[in-house]
Amino acid sequence: MNVMNNNIEETLPLYVNGRLDAEERRQVEKAMAENPDLAGEVEFLQALKDTLQQSADEPPVELGLARLKRDIQQETVDSSPTSANTRRYWKPLALAACLLLAIQTGFQLTPQSTDSDWAPLSGETASQAPRLQIAFHTNATVEQINESLGASEARIVDGPGALGLYTVQLPPDSDVDAIHRQLEGLPFIEEVSAP
Repeated sequence: MNVMNNNIEETLPLYVNGRLDAEERRQVEKAMAENPDLAGEVEFLQALKDTLQQSADEPPVELGLARLKRDIQQETVDSSPTSANTRRYWKPLALAACLLLAIQTGFQLTPQSTDSDWAPLSGETASQAPRLQIAFHTNATVEQINESLGASEARIVDGPGALGLYTVQLPPDSDVDAIHRQLEGLPFIEEVSAP
């Protein structure tokens, strides 16, 4: 190898590792004597070589990092067919769910039939008679309730509900306001309201 023909800085690692013949070594040493920067570079390379030789029993950090990256990449490659199958599996399910949602929304937005011929199966028809809701005190007796409702010809048609309210139906031609005031005045009635 002819050192003169090559860049002297490129031959410095070969000089530190003892890979140059006698003539090439002499030329590098002459260049180092003329240029103190080259001598500093040789010192640095020699220190680096010594450090690496001392820690030869421990793998360098870069080698460990490269091994870790390789293992992660291998895991990614190995697991990709599974994730591809998973991706193919949920797409039809998502499509079916969207279709079902669209159909359900269509049914909800469709106007409902307004036939007036509908009637309850029990045979009862909706009464046009006025109604009131009454809450009785807990100490009210059956006799008191019967007397107060009998005076106005009202009858209990529903109750008690979850809130303790009874629904009372009045005769069709009755004065609702007068009966309302009369019932509110009784001491065993807590509240009277229109439904």
